[in-house]
Amino acid sequence: MIGRFDPLSDLLRGFIRRPRVRGFSIEAGQRDLPDVARLVAGFEHHADNRAPFFPVSLADCTCARAAWTDALRSIQDTHAELRSAGSPVGALPPQPVGEQAAASLSVVLAGIASAVEQPAEGVLIGLQLRGPVDAALFDELGTMIRSRELEFVRFVVIAEPDAKTTLESWAKRLGEDLMWFYRLDPAPDAQAAQTMQVLDAEQRNGPGFRGAWPAGVRPPPRPGRRRRSSTPSAAASGELEATDDGTADDEAEFEHQLSLLVRRAEAEMQQGRGPDALRCQTQARDLCTEHGQHVRAIEMEMMLGGYLLRLDQPRLAAATFARADASGFEHQAYEHAAKAQVNEGIAYERDDDTVAALESYRRAIETGKGVADAPAVVFEAYRRAGEVALRQGLDVDCIGLWGDAVAYGRDLEPKRRGDAVKELARRLSELLVRHRRYSQAREIDRLAEEF
Repeated sequence: MIGRFDPLSDLLRGFIRRPRVRGFSIEAGQRDLPDVARLVAGFEHHADNRAPFFPVSLADCTCARAAWTDALRSIQDTHAELRSAGSPVGALPPQPVGEQAAASLSVVLAGIASAVEQPAEGVLIGLQLRGPVDAALFDELGTMIRSRELEFVRFVVIAEPDAKTTLESWAKRLGEDLMWFYRLDPAPDAQAAQTMQVLDAEQRNGPGFRGAWPAGVRPPPRPGRRRRSSTPSAAASGELEATDDGTADDEAEFEHQLSLLVRRAEAEMQQGRGPDALRCQTQARDLCTEHGQHVRAIEMEMMLGGYLLRLDQPRLAAATFARADASGFEHQAYEHAAKAQVNEGIAYERDDDTVAALESYRRAIETGKGVADAPAVVFEAYRRAGEVALRQGLDVDCIGLWGDAVAYGRDLEPKRRGDAVKELARRLSELLVRHRRYSQAREIDRLAEEF
């Protein structure tokens, strides 16, 4: 029987044997973090590993500067322990003065890696990130991984799922040639079952204490229950207006039912009950539609497509994202439509339909540039389309796509441009150099500096 950690072990084994891959990122739930960290630490003693291992656990990652300061302190302490135990790590380089925290850490890591004594080679940093992570920390870590000065420093990054800063999207921006990604699915354990029990209880009893009235029964309007009028003249005169229609109660009941369905869908997924999860998520979408919450219905549709992808049903997922796309245009939620088009392309990629994937990404670019006016979505579509072209050996097409992305970013205000275009410019420059188009590569480098 295959254990839950066996696929991760196989990938770690492959990572150790491929020194050109600079990093391996692992997304795991809070309960699995210690086991994943121990598994990673065990690969220090793998027969193919020559790099001394430096484990770093950061409890607070909400501020990148503070996190890098803690990381530097941890690495210095580990270095002292390794050196006293006879590890071939060499002398600790001096810490630079006046540098930023991430830059200081980079200098120290470069010094440690260069001083490692034969037959050891390089260093391996096990970086465990707990809780929410400052986006700047990922940006600076990406710079370290791409740095030539740190070519003998490799990273294994372990982090919890985070809706704002996803480890997977960051790893994909770096590219598979530099960074691998693996998501450890949570175990269908007692905690997931306990979550279902809590949801069942909330379904029966309502959210928290609801007084003496049964769940689902709204108390009748009380005489004299009033609210302030929305008209300025009435408010100024102190007049009050009766409100017995129960609109606020209906809205609260809708929000409660929607929350229950969304949370139940995720809990069902965690316990491996995909069909039940799809049923709950479909009900959440339909509930939004019934209440005229069309934009939120699109969001529920997108979540449904995400579940279908997790269940390895890319064709059904593509159809779901196509519905979200159409609904986005129908209800003028154009940015949602553009995001749905990107996700539709991802689903087609998973189904090995390259032509359909490229078509979806191109539509997302058109929508994002046009009615949606969503640069972040545009850059993501450009990046994914270029990567599809590269995998098909269509380097010229990729150069055209990423060149268009850089030109589009050049005309945007700096605040709207973001960092995505910088990464695309860097990768475009490398691709141009590979094709010996040096003058174009220099021009792209110049633009990247302006970004």
